[in-house]
Amino acid sequence: MTALAAQMSSLRTSGPRTRLPGQPQPVAAASRQAAVAVARRRQLLRCRAAAEKEREGSSTQQTAGTPAVPDTPPAPTGAAAEQQPAASQAEPTMSVEEIQQRAAAMRQQKAAGSAKEGLIEGVTEEVRLIKWPAPVGAALNTLLVIGIVAGTSATLLAINSLLAELTELIY
Repeated sequence: MTALAAQMSSLRTSGPRTRLPGQPQPVAAASRQAAVAVARRRQLLRCRAAAEKEREGSSTQQTAGTPAVPDTPPAPTGAAAEQQPAASQAEPTMSVEEIQQRAAAMRQQKAAGSAKEGLIEGVTEEVRLIKWPAPVGAALNTLLVIGIVAGTSATLLAINSLLAELTELIY
C-alpha cells in the first residue's frame, strides 16, 4: 500500500464525531465541521488526481506481475459508509467566499422571519431539548416540595409564636 493510498484511506475513515442525543450542537462547531468537511473533500480530490497521474505515469512501466491500481478506492464499510458520500455523488467544492455568501443569505432569511415566529420556534426547540421527568417522578417531587413548604411554614409559625410570647413578657 503506497503512502498515497494510506492517506486516502485515512480521509475516508475519519468522519465527524457523533454527539449524544438531545445535546445541542453549537453554531461555531457546525460551521467548523462544515469547513473541515470541505477541506477533507478537497484533499481527497487532490489525492485522487495525484493517484491518477501516478497511475498514468506507471502504466507504461507496469509489469505483468504488478497489480494495477483500481480506478476508485474501495467502498468504506460501517459508520464510515454513512458519513462519506458515494463516488458517483461527488459534491462540487465551494470556495470560502461561496460558503460565506451562503451563510449570509441564510442569516438574512432567518432575520426576515417575524419576531413572533422566531420566538415560537425558539421555545419549541428548547422544549424539545428538555428531558422531562416521568409522571410518577413529577408527582413525588411535587409532594416532596409541598411537604417541605408545609414543614418550613409550621417551624416559622412556631418560632414566631415563641418570639411573640417572649416579647409580651419583656414589654
